[in-house]
Amino acid sequence: MTTYIAHDDTHIHGLGSTPAEAEADALSCCRDLTGLKTALCTAALFAQVQTEGGAITWEEIDGTACTACTEAEYDLDLAAHYMDDDIREDIHSHYDAASDASKFLAEYERRHEAKYNETFSL
Repeated sequence: MTTYIAHDDTHIHGLGSTPAEAEADALSCCRDLTGLKTALCTAALFAQVQTEGGAITWEEIDGTACTACTEAEYDLDLAAHYMDDDIREDIHSHYDAASDASKFLAEYERRHEAKYNETFSL
């Protein structure tokens, strides 16, 4: 699922599946958000804003907003579209370290190679 944030220079004010939805979400809570911008965001950032609110640390990599901006999170968000659904969902549901993007990717790569006898790469 593609997700977006609406933000200013200090806070994330809205979330949505389109830039317009994120802006509408932001404007539903605040009347004047001069300088509001939208950006594509990772699923991890979207989930963090849902649970913690928009006053969090975040950055952008190549135009995609990420939590604390780890390369692994960005890579995982891109790779998810090319992953085997069964492997990805099993890791998400049953792997203790699934919330750590770099460990998730490493586990996926291991399982992908075991299943397909080839290295997973983008």
